[in-house]
Amino acid sequence: MNKLTKVIITIFVILAIIIGVGYYLIKPEKNMNVSTNYKMVTTEELLRGSFIDNFELEKNPLRLKGQLSVSNEEFRDIIYTIMSKHNIDNLKYTDIKIKDDVIHAIGPYKVFGVIDSNYEVELIPKIKNNNLTITLTNFKIGKIKIKDSMLAKAMTSYKDKLPFEVNDNIITIDKSYTEPLTLNDIKIKENNIILQVGVKVHNILDFIKKYNIQLSI
Repeated sequence: MNKLTKVIITIFVILAIIIGVGYYLIKPEKNMNVSTNYKMVTTEELLRGSFIDNFELEKNPLRLKGQLSVSNEEFRDIIYTIMSKHNIDNLKYTDIKIKDDVIHAIGPYKVFGVIDSNYEVELIPKIKNNNLTITLTNFKIGKIKIKDSMLAKAMTSYKDKLPFEVNDNIITIDKSYTEPLTLNDIKIKENNIILQVGVKVHNILDFIKKYNIQLSI
């Protein structure tokens, strides 16, 4: 075996090892089974949903104040609705697990468009000036953890696809998108997302009737 042949064989062996290790790292421990139970939701369905805990009538100014409770499945359907409307297929089928003040999201992902894998990411929601901000962190593809700085660069590709503001690894949903609700606070409790909200409407009685809201005064 001449020297050139040995070099070529060595190169092929190294490439095979690199490809094998890369494939191992890209593949998740367990592939996600995509559910068929995802559904589109509307604002009316959200307001009429079972997750409305209560609303109270307040004065000066006259308004409604209440609390909404959103479960894993309901938040999953909200993400599915947003991604479907904006044709972002990679992130449509997201499974949600709410735990320890963090929203854990996992979904199927095709690496290079051909290799089946999963992505995992943590979502940290906050309310700032009545706007909802969602920080994405601890992003993984398969077994590979992606730095937040790299994630921030990757998210720039979605700036023109989403109607929301994208800065680094933070998505800001402007308060105009949540009208007629005003978001005041958000927290995670007992595996639910709890939103403290207010409602300012021209005709409170019509609003209560339209959404069949249970009111405590």
